[in-house]
Amino acid sequence: MSHLRKIVASACTAVALSAGAANAQVVALGEAYNVVFFGEGSGSFTFGSPWANTVVAFDGVAEVAAGQPAGIFGPVGDPVAYTVTESQFANGDGTWTIRIQVTADGGFLAPGLDFDPLDAGVQPLNKFTFDLGATTFGTNNGIRGIDASVLFLSANVTWAAGETILSSVDATQRIALNLAPGSPFATGSGLRGQFSYIDPSGDIGLSGLDSMTLDIIVTPTPGAASLLAAGGLLAARRRR
Repeated sequence: MSHLRKIVASACTAVALSAGAANAQVVALGEAYNVVFFGEGSGSFTFGSPWANTVVAFDGVAEVAAGQPAGIFGPVGDPVAYTVTESQFANGDGTWTIRIQVTADGGFLAPGLDFDPLDAGVQPLNKFTFDLGATTFGTNNGIRGIDASVLFLSANVTWAAGETILSSVDATQRIALNLAPGSPFATGSGLRGQFSYIDPSGDIGLSGLDSMTLDIIVTPTPGAASLLAAGGLLAARRRR
């Protein structure tokens, strides 16, 4: 075998080993993490306090986070139940997608909720935030992975009302990434981030918003891309 063939073979072997490692899960099944829902409005004292701070497990099983929309003066709407599911899958290019989906049957919020009773008129909620890992509140249990060899690449969040996409944007709002393994009771670690939707009408309840999909792209093998590139260059040189 020529020297060049040995280099190409070595590169391909390394890529195969990396791919084998990447075929393992990025996130350990059963990993606990927090989900929070909260929001803000336009009134002088309007603030939708976190009405659902629930610990769920990254296991692909649909779980329910229940809560009640509230302002600083107490509940302002009926209790709402949110279904949270998660999945992870290889993208075929050395990267993985960690997907979090949240749905609320009938919508996240009713229209016309007044979050500021001291202000004249109705001050409805116009900003709705999904907080992965409780970034700003309390426990901060984020999603941790099977090892620490993870590189954050991008995130996309899609808000929808039924089949209608209201917003789909690349978003890195206050995102933090550390998929290193740790105790399920540890705080301040793991994959965390805040992802918000602002309704242009000023009242999210009118939009019919009832689902959110968050796709976070990571790579568990930072060296795989460079190895693939090296293998491609060597193969091209050999063809010439």
